[in-house]
Amino acid sequence: MKNLIGYEWKDARNGAKIEVVNPATSELIDTVPNCSDEDVDEAVNVAVVEQKKWAEVPIHERADILYKFVDLVEENKERLARTFNCRNRKTYKRSKRRSGKCQNRCESIY
Repeated sequence: MKNLIGYEWKDARNGAKIEVVNPATSELIDTVPNCSDEDVDEAVNVAVVEQKKWAEVPIHERADILYKFVDLVEENKERLARTFNCRNRKTYKRSKRRSGKCQNRCESIY
């Protein structure tokens, strides 16, 4: 896995990674960038610029984007619940509720 900064998927500048392990099985799930302060600064600086662009997008277009996100969460609820379950030692039922909470929060924005 990589960090999404702006419109690019990036590794940490120093190439360092953190292993994400299923605590129940010790199986390697993935690796994620182990970011430095410089990586975080870059992400924040890009986010500040992009947020200004996002603010210019009409509200109905932003809502459409959020609804598409909600649809993707719904379509992938089972997969997300399994991932939450593995990573966070949560029960499957609790993880599935967490996916639903994301959907509810996004729907309440508009």
